[in-house]
Amino acid sequence: MICPKCGAAAAQGEKFCKNCGSEIPAEPISYAAPAAQQTPYAAPAQPQPTYTPPPVYAPPVGQPSGYSPEYKPISAWGYIGYNILFSLPIVGIILLIVFACSNENINRRNYARSFLLVMLIVFVLAIVFGILAAIFGVNLSDYARQSSYF
Repeated sequence: MICPKCGAAAAQGEKFCKNCGSEIPAEPISYAAPAAQQTPYAAPAQPQPTYTPPPVYAPPVGQPSGYSPEYKPISAWGYIGYNILFSLPIVGIILLIVFACSNENINRRNYARSFLLVMLIVFVLAIVFGILAAIFGVNLSDYARQSSYF
């Protein structure tokens, strides 16, 4: 037996289709039409997917409380303070290394690592330029003697 509405197969003796719920006739349906009136076969209707719109959330007011302490963002004033702190001669370098190795705040650790890398790049470039100046005989005292201030 075949459901005339959806085309699903039904067991012998069932009165309703398990797929669409329509009534199944007691006698089998013949899909063979006479040669003169033959119609093309139409595929059974497929169930249409339903669209569920995403939920709308209200924007958070103030700083969200969902941050864990290790992912707390750094404010703009925090970056300025860390720049000043890391620029101190001895204490700044020690704190820079401590913050670069700390897991207490991931954002501060990443900023300290980037600051440390920039300092190392500047240090390496200063050494390279110093070596090049020594090789080519550039002497800063020559420039000081030529100046009118001495």
